[in-house]
Amino acid sequence: MRIARLTRPGTQDGEAPDPNVPDFVKKYVTWGAGPRAGQNLILAAKARALLRGRTYVATEDVKAVAMPVMRHRVVTNYNADADRVTPDEIVRKLLALVPARATE
Repeated sequence: MRIARLTRPGTQDGEAPDPNVPDFVKKYVTWGAGPRAGQNLILAAKARALLRGRTYVATEDVKAVAMPVMRHRVVTNYNADADRVTPDEIVRKLLALVPARATE
């Protein structure tokens, strides 16, 4: 859920912007992933865990499915085009920012 939320640079659908959104998202993203992206990320990670013979989802599962789930849900802007920043790069940077285990 946190990964999807951090792709949203500003207010979308009346939702307040997350104060933790990184500057590179604010600079390069026009439209971020919605709530269904988070749901699909969880479902895909569960499926991967089951295919690996586990009944629990590990961080590695989420990271493995994040790119195919998120890449088409992040819409970049002109700044990203000019700097040749792709949605894949944005998702990779976000995955690096989100810790393996949340302390919240």
